[in-house]
Formats: sequence, C-alpha cells, structure tokens
Amino acid sequence: MIAVIDYGMGNLFNIHNGLIKVGAKAEISTDPSMLSGYEGIVIPGVGSFGEAMQNLKPFVPTILDLVSKGVPLLGICLGMQVLFEDSEEGGEKGLSLIDGGVKRLRADVRIPHMGWNSINIRKSTDLLNGIENDTFFFFAHSYFCKPREDVVVATVEYGEDVPVMVSKDNVYGVQFHPEKSGERGLKVLENWVEICKRSTKE
Repeated sequence: MIAVIDYGMGNLFNIHNGLIKVGAKAEISTDPSMLSGYEGIVIPGVGSFGEAMQNLKPFVPTILDLVSKGVPLLGICLGMQVLFEDSEEGGEKGLSLIDGGVKRLRADVRIPHMGWNSINIRKSTDLLNGIENDTFFFFAHSYFCKPREDVVVATVEYGEDVPVMVSKDNVYGVQFHPEKSGERGLKVLENWVEICKRSTKE
C-alpha cells in the first residue's frame, strides 16, 4: 500500500491514478499519524518551496522516521525539491534527506521550463528499468536541484546540465511529471512500485 501525501500542493490525484493504473494499491493521505502503515510514500507537489515546507511540517517527523527505517520515498517535481536542504525560493528548510540546495534556472533560458525534454541517463537505477537514454518526459518547473553528493541519476540539457532524477538509498526524486509523461512516465511509477514491493520483503 502506497501513500500519496496530500499537503495542499496539487497534482496528487493524477499521481494517485497513475499508481493505480500500474497495479499499485494507493491512497491519498491527509493524516500524518496513519503513514506508518504504508510500504511506500509519495510526496507530489506544484508551487513554491516555502509554502510546501510550511504545509508539510505536520508530516515531517513521520516521513523522516519511516525513511530511516527503510521505507521507500518518492518526491515528484516540487516533491523532489523538498528532499534537499534549502531553496532560493523561500526561507524554509527542506527535509535535508539529500545534501544540496534548490536554485533558480538560469536567466538566459525560458522560465518556467515547460514541456517535453529528453533525459540523459548518468547511472543505472531500478527506477529506470526499461527506460532508454534520450527518453522524453514532461517538465514544468522554474527551480532545479543542485546536489552536493553523488546522487544524480539523470539530467536534461536546459542551458546547463539540470539534474532531474536522484537516488540515495531508499530516497528517490524526479523533477519531471511521470503522471503526465505517457507510457514512459507510467513505467517509472511501475518501477518504483516494484522497489516498494522488494523493500517489504527484505
């Protein structure tokens, strides 16, 4: 069973439907005290980093506890950004599950980065099983993650190499929207569900 956290930052219903479509049992969760019963957690999100962390505060202790116990966590779009320590967008601290910060995209590119772009795979991960290099995914963001550790799985070229997929132990993040990226996006969600299933058996 997978929890999609509802903390008021949008796009959770499409992600929930995507998980159901790939065979997962998924629920939208508004209660932090109920998260401990799930085998995987998804943090979705569109909007600003500061508002996201304000809204997410009731969930933070439980999220950090579950991650420390090995429960897989997937951050999508803004949900990937809150995995980091801080952001130029607002003064709130992030979850600090990954060392690094969130920066605004360069001024010489169109902002937001909106539409389809192809990923450059940097290293293998189970999250990309069945996904080829140069596969297109759908993006909608004005800020990007800049890790200070070796966690980058894939990037896109958007004025510079922009990290768009990260993996650290049982923590995963994707900057693109898998729920809006057709069959390839659903494949990423399917891969993550398989990661959750394996985690419960270990």
